[in-house]
Amino acid sequence: MVLEYPVTVMNARHKHDTWQIDTGLILVPDFSIEHKLEVEVFRRAYIVYNKWDYAEHVMELPDILENAAFPIVQLTDPKPLAPKVRNQLFVVKTI
Repeated sequence: MVLEYPVTVMNARHKHDTWQIDTGLILVPDFSIEHKLEVEVFRRAYIVYNKWDYAEHVMELPDILENAAFPIVQLTDPKPLAPKVRNQLFVVKTI
C-alpha cells in the first residue's frame, strides 16, 4: 500500500528521529466491516505519529450516545498503520 498526501505542519523531534504531522484525511481499510462492495471497507483516518520505519493512525468511527438523535464521530486509539512501513518526506517549499 502506498499513501501519498500533503503535510501542512510538522513537529520534528530530531533527538529521537520522530515526527508528528498535521494533514488532511486519508482512507484506510477496516476489514472488520461487513460489506457488499469492497469500497465499503474504507474509513476516514489521520496519520498521527511517524518514524522512518513506523506510522500510526487514528480512524473515525461512528458512536451513538445514549438519548442522542444521531451518531457522532469518535477517533480511535492510535494503531500502527501496517506491520512494515517505509516513510519518505519530500520538501516542495519551506518557510
